[in-house]
Amino acid sequence: ITGRVSDVITGCSTMHTRILREHIFRKFAHKVVENDLFGNSEGSYIPRWQAKEIQAFIRKYLRKLKFDTKNPNYYLFFEALEQAPALKESFIQELLKAKQAAKQRFIDALARGVFFMSSEERGIERSAFGILCQTFLARPIFTFVRRMVPYKCANSIIDVFEYPPYRERIIKAFATVFVGGRKFDGFADEQRNRIRRLTDQDARMREFIWFISNHHVFSSWLLQQATDFGGMLSWLGKEAGPTSSGNAQQNGAATVAVLDGVISERLKPIVRDEHGRIISGTGYVVGYEKHLSGGETKPDNDSFVGALEQASKHYFDAYN
Repeated sequence: ITGRVSDVITGCSTMHTRILREHIFRKFAHKVVENDLFGNSEGSYIPRWQAKEIQAFIRKYLRKLKFDTKNPNYYLFFEALEQAPALKESFIQELLKAKQAAKQRFIDALARGVFFMSSEERGIERSAFGILCQTFLARPIFTFVRRMVPYKCANSIIDVFEYPPYRERIIKAFATVFVGGRKFDGFADEQRNRIRRLTDQDARMREFIWFISNHHVFSSWLLQQATDFGGMLSWLGKEAGPTSSGNAQQNGAATVAVLDGVISERLKPIVRDEHGRIISGTGYVVGYEKHLSGGETKPDNDSFVGALEQASKHYFDAYN
């Protein structure tokens, strides 16, 4: 019925679209196509998800390079930036400034309780809560805020913080991690309680791992615009097309993720020149474990912590 009544059918990624065409909608294969702009259906509406400061300075650079600001060809725009090193460098510096403005908005919203995070839950005085939130302005923010289901690995992230050697590495890297998202069942409550216990046991964790519960289309834009590194972990073969990392990417965020679902189309590993300077790439790849756990192949914890460390170093290099 779906095949007959549809004019166009597309998937969440190139692989997903191919499966639809070759296996599910074989009788209607001519209707199964990819989106011309993104290569899949995972586009994000820029006026909603991209910070206003970023939109403004991108329009400025579009004009400098003689591009149409109303209907620009971004592929050609970024190719033109590559051919103008000095302009590209100033573009990057303005992006970093715009990110700070977006982070400040998120910090203010967090301090106001927009994301249902209270000083009582963090175990600190109310007056200290706002001060704590302000520390994020000078630290890399990693977000793994997605639907709260087991295969999206929020519990695996908390596992890492509960293991003292990994915990110390994350603290040394000054990585601030947000997990959480839309609740479906007791799994979300269990992870939130684990973070509460963790912060009770080690007060330093109040600065480094946070749980976001009030997450939906009306508040998510604040988080995605402030994100420095958008995260996506999943059990192997379970992910399709996570939208949040795409929303964060259009705000200049690099990605920390496993190569599953649409991520393999978006995440291009960081490449450095002989002087150690990043010259290309969109993020940091987290590997999978070499053995099954509970019948599934899950992200490797050491690889994940290593990605956090590397990304944090590059963050401080950029701002210093």
